[in-house]
Amino acid sequence: MKYFLLMLGLFLFAFSSTQDVFAAPPLNVLMISIDDFNDWSGYLQGHPQARTPNIDTLVNQSVRFTQAYANSPSCNPSRASLLMGKHPNSTGVYSNQYTGTSTTIDIRDYYPNAVTLPQHFGQNGYDTYRIGKIFHNWADWDTVNGVRVDLSFKNSFTGGSKIDAGSAWPLSGINFVLPYCDWGSFNQPYSDFGEYDRASIAIQKIADPHTKPFFIATGFYLPHLPWYFPKGILDEPGLAHIKNISDVLLPNL
Repeated sequence: MKYFLLMLGLFLFAFSSTQDVFAAPPLNVLMISIDDFNDWSGYLQGHPQARTPNIDTLVNQSVRFTQAYANSPSCNPSRASLLMGKHPNSTGVYSNQYTGTSTTIDIRDYYPNAVTLPQHFGQNGYDTYRIGKIFHNWADWDTVNGVRVDLSFKNSFTGGSKIDAGSAWPLSGINFVLPYCDWGSFNQPYSDFGEYDRASIAIQKIADPHTKPFFIATGFYLPHLPWYFPKGILDEPGLAHIKNISDVLLPNL
């Protein structure tokens, strides 16, 4: 799926002089990946009803790449492209699954020895952390000596699980052919959503004492389909303009 990726701190190198760059200590890197985020944020103004005050604050303290587009409108090829530094016509990954199957394409089937972006940081003195969904399989999984490991990160955390409507499906009242097209609210606290857990882990890892510079990649699954959210979010003052589905403005296509 399409996703908008914020790489905050990754390219914050001061190119005032070559000497200054190499004299400066290594910078810590926080990479934030948000599935299906699109340009629906306050600072990009991709949707008139979008309210993203926390992201806007973070962006206003950062370098902004407003024309850094995804190389593919599908999750696996887009992530493979970014993390390997290759266009999809070079990686050969054009979709999420192998043709005619439900089996996810594994980039290691094609590039078993490739050095990914986080691996490059790890090989150059960084402690690397994956929190949530970074690769399409969430991690760069492989089995080494009978143990499942994340090849691209030295430390790997999945975080909380996705919310499942279960017997309450469909929350929208529409019986979709594709069940993940559902949407609706859950009368549950924020902390029950996996995104809360992933953000909490990232905050803790940033705050932990470090003897090396760190590369922390935090991947949020939402707002990937299905569009489930905690009911309490509608009580936020910044969202007073949206109370019901009928209040949502659909994009012009």
